[in-house]
Amino acid sequence: MGSILSRGFAAALAVAASIGIMEPALAETPVCPALTAKRSLNIIVPAYFYPTDPGAPEQWDKLVASARAATRAGFRLAVIVNANNGELDDDSDFSPDYAAVVDRLDAAGALILAYVHPYQKPQPGKLPSVQRPVGDIATNLSYYKKFYPKVDGVFLDVNLANKSNVDYYRDIRKAVYLAFGASAYTVFNGGDYSEDTAAWPHAAQYRDLFDTIVIYENSGAEWTKERSYPAWVRQGAPDKQAFIVHHAGKLPGGTARARFCGVARELLYVVPARRNAAWLYAVQGSPERNVYGSLGNAFDTLMSVACWVNDQKACDYSP
Repeated sequence: MGSILSRGFAAALAVAASIGIMEPALAETPVCPALTAKRSLNIIVPAYFYPTDPGAPEQWDKLVASARAATRAGFRLAVIVNANNGELDDDSDFSPDYAAVVDRLDAAGALILAYVHPYQKPQPGKLPSVQRPVGDIATNLSYYKKFYPKVDGVFLDVNLANKSNVDYYRDIRKAVYLAFGASAYTVFNGGDYSEDTAAWPHAAQYRDLFDTIVIYENSGAEWTKERSYPAWVRQGAPDKQAFIVHHAGKLPGGTARARFCGVARELLYVVPARRNAAWLYAVQGSPERNVYGSLGNAFDTLMSVACWVNDQKACDYSP
């Protein structure tokens, strides 16, 4: 009799589920079990690969799907578009391929940032020294706006954050607003030359000048070294600060998930804070010659950590 009742009960459950009266309860598997409180963590992606490069179309598809998932989970996915290394100065620099991906990213809810470099890239181990005129940068920005009108702001790369440059960067910010409007989102990369300790006393001025400043752009191996960040970093508003980690396979942890959960914990959960930011990118398995030349082999894991931190749920990639 018990067996007959059990079969009947199971059949009833199946029928109820099939007509929508009930659904089986599915337990959410924690992505980062130690991170049990929601925090705001946004992702910023240096997407330095041309839309039609081998393997690139699939990666742009992934960014579009990830932008939709980020919107559902309540965080921002910023994508840095690097057209012609940011040096757009005549109509021949227009790329219909970039125009297509910008339109798709915009429709998916991504924050789209135009790559521009105020300084020429120096030799390895050297600080930037060749400063580009503001007028040249303004020209680059105006063509970005003309070619790709759905761009939301600018990512300034190759910078020198010293006291004498504040007015120079204030003029660049004016040029950004002139091209894209006062709501343009501005990110200043101060992290690639963060070993210039003389810049740190003045770097807080740059954080206040722009929407977000990159505090750290370096390898996973360097992350493991103890650094003493100034009080303005440790105590600042997290959404004003970003950390970018390449060669992330060198981070502590046996898996990509453990590594990225550990980074999120360091940025948002450790009290008192040593590192502090609500913007993150971490890439592993990307080309050595260009660490941002692909999304690497663990971008899905990075997204899963961001969805978990923001929403305590898995990412929703439904169309």
